[in-house]
Amino acid sequence: MATFAVYYPPGGGGGSASTGATGTTAPTSATEVGFVDGAGNLQPFSGTSATTGPNVTVTNFPSSQPVSGTVTANQGTAGASAWPVSVATLPLPAGAATAANQTNVQSAAGTSAATLLTVQGSSSGVAIPVSAASLPLPAGAATSALQTTGNTSLATIATNTTGAATAANQTNVQSAVGTSASTAITIQGSASGVAIPVSGTFTPSGTQNTNLTQILGSAVVAASTGVQKVGISGATGATLDSAAGTANTQVLSIQGNASGIAVPISAASLPLPTGAATSALQTTGNTSLATIATNTTGAATAANQTNVQSAVGTSATTAITIQGSSSGVAVITNARQTGTFTDRSGTTSATPSTSTQVAAANTSRKYFIIQNVSTTATLWVNFTSAATATQPSIQLLPGGSYVMESGYVSTEAINVLSTTASVPFSAKEG
Repeated sequence: MATFAVYYPPGGGGGSASTGATGTTAPTSATEVGFVDGAGNLQPFSGTSATTGPNVTVTNFPSSQPVSGTVTANQGTAGASAWPVSVATLPLPAGAATAANQTNVQSAAGTSAATLLTVQGSSSGVAIPVSAASLPLPAGAATSALQTTGNTSLATIATNTTGAATAANQTNVQSAVGTSASTAITIQGSASGVAIPVSGTFTPSGTQNTNLTQILGSAVVAASTGVQKVGISGATGATLDSAAGTANTQVLSIQGNASGIAVPISAASLPLPTGAATSALQTTGNTSLATIATNTTGAATAANQTNVQSAVGTSATTAITIQGSSSGVAVITNARQTGTFTDRSGTTSATPSTSTQVAAANTSRKYFIIQNVSTTATLWVNFTSAATATQPSIQLLPGGSYVMESGYVSTEAINVLSTTASVPFSAKEG
């Protein structure tokens, strides 16, 4: 909407008491301001307020307006979001480090910089305390654990080498072959020359001549001619030497005195001869003998057997109790069994060649009978396993029967089968 100022009433011109220069006292008269309506007619502004006049809406202003002079701004409502502030363009404080100074102390690896950088302490060069307690060891570095092992070994070596020969002492006892040294080495015992005892097998080199004068205190006398032997004189002083297989008349006391005290001999550690009996085998044998002795207690003896033996048809004078006590209780050989039958009669399965159980397993069974009462069909009977129309099942022809009684009675389950459906049978269990 466009607005404009005009002179009123229309047609007026020239000067007007409603206008004046900027900055001077306001005129006493006013010029009415009008506008063009939608039909193109000029219309005056009107309003109800005598003081402020009508409200006027002004549009078409640009979005931003230049402002000059001093402007005071505040954040506005308390608690509003803080204003973003950037210090990117703020000046550095006096004496602050600059990028230019940083380049002065930078140099290539291995090359000294022209400017010194004091890392810690004052310019007098106070050292920087450094701790490497938590730093990793370099590869292959010695560890305290290995040092402890080495120290232990060194301590053992130090103990073992205490009093060891030194080079100075070694030169004192070294001399050329066949020449005595000025310093003696005590091999064993004291300086007085205590002999060194030697044990084991001694093998001489070459031919050695040995002269014996005594053996265990007995004088060695000359032996007879022939194979050289060492003779020992007996109690009378005569030689004990004699020809092979010939007893010598002299007595030689091996141990003890001339009264003949026996020489104690122990064979506890000697090996057993091949095939010798051992204590282990004796123990096994003794156990078996003890079992035999227990099992044969009260066994018949030859003497008792002869008492009851007699010729055929002749009574023996001694009676043998076959069973029971000595009063002669008879042996029951075929006792009569009594009781009530349990009927197991029925028919085979309605499905041909299907096994049917006649009676379950029964450890108290004393009697059983089954009969094929069909006049045309065949029955097959089996125990435990299902019956089949072949062996090992038992075949019962029409009218045939199978009985178990006193001789032997199976306690197994009894099954029956027929290749014909619903074949009747009679069965009793006692």
